[in-house]
Amino acid sequence: MHIRIFFIRANNLIFPKLKSFLFNLNPPIYLKLKKIYKRIKQNAKSKIASSRKVSIKQFHALSEKLHSNIDPVNSNKYYCCDYLNKLNLYFESYNDNDGKAVRFCCGVLDKLPGSQYYATAEETVNELLKNYNNIVAESKMLSLLGKTSANGIRKFTSTCAKCDLFQLKDWSGSDGLIHHICLNMNPMPCQSRCIYCDNNIFTKETIKDMHLHPENYKRPFDVIDHLKNNGMIADSTTWNIASGEITIHPFKERIYNLVGKQAAIYSSNCFIYDKDIAVNLASNPNSCIHLSIDSGTPKTWKKIKGANNFNTVLDNLRKYSESCIVPGQILLKYIILPGINDNSEDYIAVVEIMKSLKVNYITVSCDIRGKNLRNEKQSKALIKATGQLLAELKKNSMTYSFSPSFFTSYELENASIFADTIS
Repeated sequence: MHIRIFFIRANNLIFPKLKSFLFNLNPPIYLKLKKIYKRIKQNAKSKIASSRKVSIKQFHALSEKLHSNIDPVNSNKYYCCDYLNKLNLYFESYNDNDGKAVRFCCGVLDKLPGSQYYATAEETVNELLKNYNNIVAESKMLSLLGKTSANGIRKFTSTCAKCDLFQLKDWSGSDGLIHHICLNMNPMPCQSRCIYCDNNIFTKETIKDMHLHPENYKRPFDVIDHLKNNGMIADSTTWNIASGEITIHPFKERIYNLVGKQAAIYSSNCFIYDKDIAVNLASNPNSCIHLSIDSGTPKTWKKIKGANNFNTVLDNLRKYSESCIVPGQILLKYIILPGINDNSEDYIAVVEIMKSLKVNYITVSCDIRGKNLRNEKQSKALIKATGQLLAELKKNSMTYSFSPSFFTSYELENASIFADTIS
């Protein structure tokens, strides 16, 4: 039986005037909260920084007292995102490196919400639940107060508020269970040397250490076992096996056992064909294998991946394709690198590869590291390169989507416009 301990729902209660209901829960605290918020707003442009700082601390202290009373409220319209609403968990490391080894999203912002590892898996899970509840409760509370932006006084959602995916809308429908788990722990082995990847250094010493001292790498697995044993993972959960290369991972058997027959997205370089992945593809129509192909020719593939095995990779993709039971289980991505893989030869060839695999959809992306560093000239080059690929895809009735957080909004808009002008 599922244990829904993330928050308590009161589905039989209807509160048409949520602010009045919140007032009735604890009138003195609510009125103090309103008063302090007004003072914070008045002091926002004041030079008396210390006064404003004290007010914000008082606001946070009082708001936490109200948190326990907010969860039962049928207040479904507030700021949140799909990652939080579906309780996604992203395991980013085996040991703590920045205090957020397990996160609720995979964003690139600093101080992403999540938890460090504690002495036991139970402690880690409890901390995750506490942080999750604080995020949702604060967001609901600010919405009930009518202060939906309120970026200056956010405590638990200050990082979330900087993300475009954090949106104000009706977030009803969550069942309080985890619906997505990403295994992205580093270090992870990979025999590819992609020129845009910061995680492509994996020494033989590290691999040896993982074999000799597996206890140093067991924390994420202990946490997941605890979640499973306590019914916190939904039957419909999707697993994302990301970072590094799963087919050569020292713990791949344990990872495969965790996934079982549930849906999984295997991010692979496809250097090696793995029968276990093929079996999962054949047993679950929601499973897929994901390759960042980034080229259409062996020459460009070698430039980007550092390996002369393009035809082997295509053969392995065809083998996986034979195990697929529905269209869409082969996912391709094209990371555009202006001056390297943005030529017509690669664009035409990758479309032909898609046709041979019966794939009619591809994700168009770029190097995330340059998003906030690109000058005007580089941005225009990316727009042109992206538009040319989109035009080739449209010409052959292929569909696509962007990795939205990798491009600026200006680049996305103008790449689409340019594609239409040359199609």
